Amino acid sequence: MTVIFEKRSLPVVSVAFAVRSGGMHETSSEKGISHFIEHMLYKGTPTRNAKQIAEEIEKNGGDLNGFTGETVTAYHCKIPSKHIDIALEVLSDLIKNPLF
Repeated sequence: MTVIFEKRSLPVVSVAFAVRSGGMHETSSEKGISHFIEHMLYKGTPTRNAKQIAEEIEKNGGDLNGFTGETVTAYHCKIPSKHIDIALEVLSDLIKNPLF
């Protein structure tokens, strides 16, 4: 299920990509791999290293993070609404072009 909620009175937007992966989907020999991959995505892409990823979001007033649960791994960004394009670009780059 995908839910999109818009409240225009707030000048902040949250954007997230969620993937069906987590502890529930791992075998005993794979335990922890989803969480490991979550952290690896933030290590860089062909066009951005880890420092550049963080700086691009933070210099625009945003926060980038992720989490791994039993059923989902999510990568999310909270940023001023006027910079939603930056959040989408960086998150898309992480998901589509990881270095590993």
